[in-house]
Amino acid sequence: MRCMSAASGCYNPEWEVFENQNSVGASQYAAAQSVQECLDHCGSQSNCVGVDVDLTKQPPTCWPHLSADAWLTRNVYSQRGTNQYRLKHKCVNDTTGLDLLQIYSVITPKLR
Repeated sequence: MRCMSAASGCYNPEWEVFENQNSVGASQYAAAQSVQECLDHCGSQSNCVGVDVDLTKQPPTCWPHLSADAWLTRNVYSQRGTNQYRLKHKCVNDTTGLDLLQIYSVITPKLR
């Protein structure tokens, strides 16, 4: 996803990747046929904070998270073959038509 205006200084969403882990509370987005399609879907949703992508499936399965509660230590698990992409920041369009940079706080949990 790119911002509407190059003059805004915004750019594609930035992700923090955690290999071999997932979190509870996601719902599968079956339309994604690749990791990039999964990331694009999340980046285009105003309430998506990240995704788990199961790379052991073909195509990979996409599990968007709609709450940062997914990053709480009690909700994070080790899962071989699944990568977790947490949104660090993305551009959003406000009601004035200006692009704004939306920043997400990232909590780094300890795996169980």
